[in-house]
Amino acid sequence: MRLLRLLNSASFSLRKRVTSVHEAVTMLGARTVRQWAMLLSLGGITTNCDELIPTALSRARTLSRLAEGRGGDADVGFSIGLLSVADALLEPTVIYVRAVLELLRSDVDVRGLAHITGGGLNNILRLGAGYAIEDPLPVPAVFDLVARLGTVPVAEMWEVFNMGCGFMAIVPEADADAASAILAAHHPGARRIGTVTDQDGTVTVPPLGLSFPLR
Repeated sequence: MRLLRLLNSASFSLRKRVTSVHEAVTMLGARTVRQWAMLLSLGGITTNCDELIPTALSRARTLSRLAEGRGGDADVGFSIGLLSVADALLEPTVIYVRAVLELLRSDVDVRGLAHITGGGLNNILRLGAGYAIEDPLPVPAVFDLVARLGTVPVAEMWEVFNMGCGFMAIVPEADADAASAILAAHHPGARRIGTVTDQDGTVTVPPLGLSFPLR
């Protein structure tokens, strides 16, 4: 059973080996066992669970603490954190490799590539320069749910989650249309969302009045 294997792993460092769910509940409490069982259930659905489970767990713990600290239900917060990646877990893994390879093989002058994972827009700062996200992609409804039920400020949502944009390519303005067409052929909806600026080390989202990293 995957749950028992996990509980007996070095991650938990239990003093004695757990041999049954009843024993696990006695040692760790029903809430902990239920939370981990939920996580494993989600993680067993698709091939991208190795990347998504750490993200799901991090979000679950954060929202659980937020809910508890504000007088809410910690279990509800934990569940919302896990379910924030449910869409990705229930769908085939999004692979950007083919689109990116076609882009690199084209005549487009690719200046940088950024996978927007945990850490949100801060990921793009690894490329240097500054960026203004003037026309962000639509935000999936699940993020609105997390923000509302977890009472998470908009700025923190954009700093932690990708908010619907999983990958960015940096190209000269003259190549923007060509790059968008190539990427959209693989991932419908891909388009230009912003510009490079001279504000080194800063990403702004003008429509929302946001600036990263948060200070």
